[in-house]
Amino acid sequence: MDPRTEDLIATALQHVDSETVIGLTRSLISAPSHTAEGEEQAADVLEEFLQQAGIKATRQRVEDVGVNVIAALSSEGEEVGLLYNGHLDVVPPSSSMPYPPFDATIKNGQLWGRCAADMKGGVAAMACALAAIRAAGIPLKRSVMLTAVASEEQGNLGTAALVQDGTRAAWAVVGEPTGLELVIAHKGVDRYQVIVEGLAAQGSLPDRGVNAIVHAGYTIVAMDTHLFPKAREQTHPLLGHATYNIGTIEGGISRNTVPDRCMF
Repeated sequence: MDPRTEDLIATALQHVDSETVIGLTRSLISAPSHTAEGEEQAADVLEEFLQQAGIKATRQRVEDVGVNVIAALSSEGEEVGLLYNGHLDVVPPSSSMPYPPFDATIKNGQLWGRCAADMKGGVAAMACALAAIRAAGIPLKRSVMLTAVASEEQGNLGTAALVQDGTRAAWAVVGEPTGLELVIAHKGVDRYQVIVEGLAAQGSLPDRGVNAIVHAGYTIVAMDTHLFPKAREQTHPLLGHATYNIGTIEGGISRNTVPDRCMF
């Protein structure tokens, strides 16, 4: 690294305050962004921080799912040299969490809250990086952009909207938690909905029907017995073996009828 670059990095780091990063992370965690309304709250928190840092933020409405917050530090040219990407949405809280999911509790030097790592902390760090560059007055040859996107957990819809809108950059950093290791590969995903059809009947006469839930159970057991070993045979040098998960199941309309449909 040349001395000029080292000086610029040192100058920027002088404007990074750990308490500010932690404070922004806690504020983002407090927004229950497993819902569309909560995503809007998280967007409000981030937008207010950026505005206070003197950085203009805009919103891109992502139809039916939420909003993207977009901010950039301008440069001599129009090209975006570096894009920071993170997501505002989180998965729903679990009943087994040791602390209230949206209280952003600090205990024994650790911050606890729903998606503190995945990825409210990453979004806060990237926003604070932009604020530090601006506060340091570092001249940029190419722009630096932050995109805090909607609905990453439900199909990467926010980032897809950015791409469709023409957002491009020479380099991009996605702030997912990786233990501070550089990750250069990512698993893909296929999602399937399996519907098992049966025959409805009165619950007191189950022999006259075909129970779709029971047969869905047989199917799931067969998949677990035969599909999972096949998935493990597919390996990647960086990502390990392929995996699969059955995440939801739904069937039946009442306790006293034989269900004629089950979906998983």
